[in-house]
Amino acid sequence: MNKDNHETIFERENDNYRNLAEYYDEYVGVSYYNHIKDKIRFLQHQLPNKSNHLDVGCGTGTILEFSHSLGWVLKGIDISSKMIEIAYKKLPKNITLCCSGLFDLVSDDKWNLVTANNDILNYLALDYKIEDVFYKISKILVNKGLFYADVVSEHDILENWEQSGHIHTDNKTFKCIVNYYLQDKSKVIGKVERSWYKKEKKLWKNVGVEIEILKGIKKDDILNAAKKNNLKPLLSKFPNGNIEILLQKNN
Repeated sequence: MNKDNHETIFERENDNYRNLAEYYDEYVGVSYYNHIKDKIRFLQHQLPNKSNHLDVGCGTGTILEFSHSLGWVLKGIDISSKMIEIAYKKLPKNITLCCSGLFDLVSDDKWNLVTANNDILNYLALDYKIEDVFYKISKILVNKGLFYADVVSEHDILENWEQSGHIHTDNKTFKCIVNYYLQDKSKVIGKVERSWYKKEKKLWKNVGVEIEILKGIKKDDILNAAKKNNLKPLLSKFPNGNIEILLQKNN
C-alpha cells in the first residue's frame, strides 16, 4: 500500500462485510448508489468547485469514485478492512482511505460535504445519541457545508422490517439469503442476517453468516438534534423508504 497517499489500515475484529464486499458493487448496491450519485450531482451546485468530501462508511468506494469525477479532494473511512481493501484496488491513489469510524477522526480537517449513507447513522445510534453524532458532524463541516445521509426509521423497523427479506444471487456461483429480525422492540433495534452460499461441485455450500445490528431513528430526533447543533435540516423520503437527510451548517 502506498502510504504517501493512503493512511495505514488496521484489522477490525468481526468484520461482518467480508463476503458482502466481494459482490457488493455488481449485485447489491447498483440502484441505491445511482440515486446517491444523482443527489450529489445536484448538491455540487451548492458547493465550491474544489470541494473537500468525506465519505463515512465508504464501503467499496462507489460514492468516492463518482465524487472524484467532479474534481474534489476526497477521503473515505470504513470500519470494514475488506471494504477498504476493495476500494483501494479500484480507486485513484490520490484518494485517502482509512479503516476507521467517524469518532476515530482526530484531525482538524474541515469538509464541504460529509456523506454517511447505507444506514451508517443507525449503526452509530447503538452507541451514541443522534445529537452527539450531529455535534461531531458540525465540528468537521465548514460553514455552509452539507451533510447527506439516509437512515432506517423506527416505524420501518417496527412495521416492515421482518417482511423485507430477499436474496442476492448470480444463480451460478453464489447466493446470499438476507433475513431481517426485530431484536428488541422496546429499543427499536433490528438485526440483519446474511447467509452466504457458494456452489462447489454443483452443490450449494454454506460459507458463513454475517450479522448486523442497528437502531431505528425517529424523524423528530433528527430534527431536534439538527436544531441543537445549528444544522438546517431538509428531510425527504429515500426511494427504498429510508429517511433522506440533508443538513447545512449555519454558524
